[in-house]
Amino acid sequence: FASLLDVRMDDRSLYSLLCAQFGICFSGYSYEFSVEMAASEYAKALGVRQCHPLLRVCQTLRDDEGRFVFFNVQRVRTELYKYRTENGC
Repeated sequence: FASLLDVRMDDRSLYSLLCAQFGICFSGYSYEFSVEMAASEYAKALGVRQCHPLLRVCQTLRDDEGRFVFFNVQRVRTELYKYRTENGC
């Protein structure tokens, strides 16, 4: 993937590039949102008190064969997060 360092990314998504140049195509995704109380390590890293409510975001991406190829878990300060969806209809 070293060739990615020379690619302009201001006019495309990383996912479309991975599909076009490397055959790693994504056909499905999921997001899971939940609230958890900050454990001490997350509280320290995020600058909040222990047990402060955090938004836990779990993201997965699947390839054309349904295999998981990306998994990510984030903890986010609830007061800084805004989630919005929109349909142009």
